[in-house]
Amino acid sequence: QGWKEAGECGASDSILSWLLGGDGDCLPKLLTLCATAESILQGQPIVSEVEAPAKIFGDIHGQLRDMLLLFHFYGGPGREEGTDDVPISFIFNGDFVDRGRHQLEVITILLSLKILYPELVWLNRGNHEDRNQNMKTTAQGHLGFNRICEEELGFASGHRAFEAFHRVFAWLPLAARVNGRILVL
Repeated sequence: QGWKEAGECGASDSILSWLLGGDGDCLPKLLTLCATAESILQGQPIVSEVEAPAKIFGDIHGQLRDMLLLFHFYGGPGREEGTDDVPISFIFNGDFVDRGRHQLEVITILLSLKILYPELVWLNRGNHEDRNQNMKTTAQGHLGFNRICEEELGFASGHRAFEAFHRVFAWLPLAARVNGRILVL
């Protein structure tokens, strides 16, 4: 079931306003987001073929402020002034979660962008999009994704969200190839 079919969002509402709406329990929204993203990713290859121009970012690690600054300075996916209306692709090269305080917000925004721009936003899988790495990060005393999910959503809901995100992570491509020449992994 996609976000538009969830019945909570009007035709003029954006996916982010739906996700960020303060109506209490966000677990159903996160599960819907994950299912929708998983469905899109299942139809895409293990190595994404991306046309230039493309902007490449990596290692956000739950740093929401840093990600928002990237959007502020580099814009968003889509059309950019001075590019003859050529669509701009965004490649996020893994390590979206672990360490930072805003991991859920970061991955939620990135998956939302993937849903909104499935052929312009590319999310490569990094070593931190792995449950064992998340557990290891937590065991080392850092903010692992599993810990953040449980702290933010409670134990039961956090575990369900963690598992749903990992079902999505299993479908993330391992690399992107820009114009058949530049390998991003």
